[in-house]
Amino acid sequence: MAESKTYLEAKAFAKEHIAPWSTAVDKENRFATEAFQKIAEAGYLKLIIPEKYGGQGKGVVEHVDVCRAFAEEVGSVGLCYMMHNVFLWEVMGGGREELIELICKDVVENNALCALAHSEFITGIHFYDPHTDAKAEGDYIVINGAKSMVTSGGSAKYYSVNIPSPIAEGNDHMILELGTEGSTFELERWKNAMGMRANVSCPLKLENVRIPQSNRVESTPGTGADIELNVVVPPFVLGLAGIYTGVLKHMLDEAISHATTRKYPSGQTIGQHDLAAYNIAEIYGRQQACLALTNEAVRAYAAGEEDAIAKVLACRMISIDDVIDMSKLAMRIGAGAAYAGMGELSRLTRDAFGGHIMAPGADMLHLWLGRALLGDELIQPERDI
Repeated sequence: MAESKTYLEAKAFAKEHIAPWSTAVDKENRFATEAFQKIAEAGYLKLIIPEKYGGQGKGVVEHVDVCRAFAEEVGSVGLCYMMHNVFLWEVMGGGREELIELICKDVVENNALCALAHSEFITGIHFYDPHTDAKAEGDYIVINGAKSMVTSGGSAKYYSVNIPSPIAEGNDHMILELGTEGSTFELERWKNAMGMRANVSCPLKLENVRIPQSNRVESTPGTGADIELNVVVPPFVLGLAGIYTGVLKHMLDEAISHATTRKYPSGQTIGQHDLAAYNIAEIYGRQQACLALTNEAVRAYAAGEEDAIAKVLACRMISIDDVIDMSKLAMRIGAGAAYAGMGELSRLTRDAFGGHIMAPGADMLHLWLGRALLGDELIQPERDI
């Protein structure tokens, strides 16, 4: 399958403007500010915003292509970018026209970056089950609690905070603007991150935070869970599949580079030995399989096919499992140099393992896929632990 124009352009952009920061942002555990300045300047933040709001009007196909291209250079950048797009889909899916226009205008005119604040310490990967305390006081919703892993923490302008609706049965999403009184990003909690360090996914403390009711995403209060499942989950999961397929491609390239340049005293390269060649072939095959399944899932979802959700869940499940499995082979090829931190294989391995803990989580993906294939409800709070 030939690569799309969107992917090829994003890949060229990423090599020039994202790749140079891969080492610095990982070592310094910081947000890739320089890369996102270039991303904003190039117009990628408005990729999926409809043309009537001044955006490019692209869809999930382009979304995944760009996420993958960015992640092939720095996985964290692809992840933060994906969250921005999914936030926009969530807001647009809520049906509040004034809020949609406000957010889209700020992104188009001021390059406002957006993020999600859904997961909580108490419920972990069950992001759809918020326990944050929320009360209605006149024209405001007052929130107390904490979110556990907020990507782009302190670097995005807008955050979607999901809460138990204080005015209806069900959940709501409130848009929190950076700097709102009572909201604090605990960046020091991210300093010892294992991998994906540049996504700065830190806790968000909420102490008597007052958000205007006009900042509620849902036009119908209490329908937040429906929006999460039907609007947020598909592009989120597809984006993650693209990201980890991209990380696996970077891993393959690094392994090939090491195998063709590292020489024994005999003058032979590592790659001229059968075991290395065998492992390179295995990594390549898995990466191509991940790419093919991801592309098929994106196509099926965009076409609205009956089995699309099963393919969506499967492509992320496989991409996570494969990138972790293949990291073991890549590290064997890199051997002592990789374990000593030379090159990028050790970073890519750490980034790979991040896929297991990103909601809905690897184990939950298997469960959801099984339920989807059996015609069962995906979310069953009484059974999900």
